[in-house]
Amino acid sequence: MWWHLRSELSVPRTAFRIYTLSLIGDTPGEDDVSNDIVLDTLEVPKDSWSVQLTAALEAGVFPQEWKHSKGVFIHKSGRDPARPNGWRPICLVTSGSKLFERLILERLASCPQIRDRLESPVIHGFCKGKSVDTAALRIINAFRAGRKRSKRAPVALIQLDVQNAFPSVKHSHILATLARYDVPRYLIDIVESYLEGQSVAATYGSDEATVGLERGVPQGSALGPFLFLLSTLPLVDAFSGMEEKGVSLTLYADDTTVVVSAGTGPLLVKRWRSAEALLLAWAANAGVSYEPAKSQALLPRTIGDDILSLDGTPVDIVKVVRVLGVLIDRRLSFQHHIKVKCAEAKAKLGRLRHLGWARAGITGKKVSAIVARIALQAPRNSSNAALCVAAGILPADLEIGRIAATRLAALGCITTLDRTLSVKGLK
Repeated sequence: MWWHLRSELSVPRTAFRIYTLSLIGDTPGEDDVSNDIVLDTLEVPKDSWSVQLTAALEAGVFPQEWKHSKGVFIHKSGRDPARPNGWRPICLVTSGSKLFERLILERLASCPQIRDRLESPVIHGFCKGKSVDTAALRIINAFRAGRKRSKRAPVALIQLDVQNAFPSVKHSHILATLARYDVPRYLIDIVESYLEGQSVAATYGSDEATVGLERGVPQGSALGPFLFLLSTLPLVDAFSGMEEKGVSLTLYADDTTVVVSAGTGPLLVKRWRSAEALLLAWAANAGVSYEPAKSQALLPRTIGDDILSLDGTPVDIVKVVRVLGVLIDRRLSFQHHIKVKCAEAKAKLGRLRHLGWARAGITGKKVSAIVARIALQAPRNSSNAALCVAAGILPADLEIGRIAATRLAALGCITTLDRTLSVKGLK
């Protein structure tokens, strides 16, 4: 038995290249060691890595120096920058922590009960073979199926806003979830050690501070978001069998979307209330909360006097709802989405066009501007001609002639070139 456990805990040297390949391109942490450097030099320290990480797994202790990360705060679009929830905290961890976290993640994902639940069509974040595209497709297909059921049958797409999901989830809930799904004890111990004593160094201008994390998981790491994903597995179990009753749940990280369809308005509201009860029960256990004021519902057909509410607060009924970056309208025409994306692309192309427009044509004003720019590129203690010679700059008249010749020759208009140079006194 002891030798079997020892074999289970040992970290083979051949595994490190697999773990590092999955981390290529990540931003370095406080040690300023990129993953590319780790991969290029892996052959030398891999024996030491194997011994040290195996010892850490046996002791059930995540190294304390790897629990400290560098904080980068990204402003959330449309949020008040003066409020804490207006920023998204990203934790940049050290190279050693990334490697160990990836090892723990792979072992957690290989546990039989967790592996089976990660294959559920409900979950789409941080899973192999799934992405934001598969999540959006599932939501759209469920909404389309509800619309096609009957001309009068109502369907609702409810997008829920989870308030500060990653920083709020309780450590006790994560550990209880791991125990619930028969995760080996040594992995539970190492995850518990990982969660204890996490800290983030924050820098704003000349001010610096280190903040300890008493709950939640660090964003920006490999293991943190995956642990949040595992915390939602009880919710996946609670919704098993609900799809046959017209309730479809889709989870992508902390984005939660529910599609409810029924034959009548009152029945739709009843089904939603059943789903709402499951969602609120999970949120209470996990230590997170939904924000009804920012949640939205898409209803192609009216449901009478019935109201969709979340925790006692009515949910806003909208004509277009944003789900995972896709703007979904009632008719699934995606016209609004296409219009918005075309406008964004046009604006970006316009900015790119203006970057190169300064020399797109030779006009009188531009000729004067070029002369002034060349003449003013040096101190005023010598003549322009002397400055050009000393700096190795082509004289202004020759420079302008060269630019004009290049531009007009490309247009194939020699007559216009001669006339332009004559007008400017350059021929």
